[in-house]
Amino acid sequence: MTQRSLWATFLIINVYGAGIFIFNRWIGSNYLYIMHKPKISSLLNYLGPWPWYLLSLEGLIIVIFYILYTPFWISKRKKFKA
Repeated sequence: MTQRSLWATFLIINVYGAGIFIFNRWIGSNYLYIMHKPKISSLLNYLGPWPWYLLSLEGLIIVIFYILYTPFWISKRKKFKA
């Protein structure tokens, strides 16, 4: 796992989201809550109004990716020191 793979995955997620956005517009649906928040309370309520919560989610995705990447980064650093 590399940082490049994190950003490639981030790009794939955004391309997928763009496709779902077009699909939602086409059939009038709300898959992945891209068009609006759910009517019931959810964690999305803490991330701002539409469409700003989508940008907040983008930032959250990056933070989570780096948290998940940290053990691999530490392992790689230990290999180079040894």
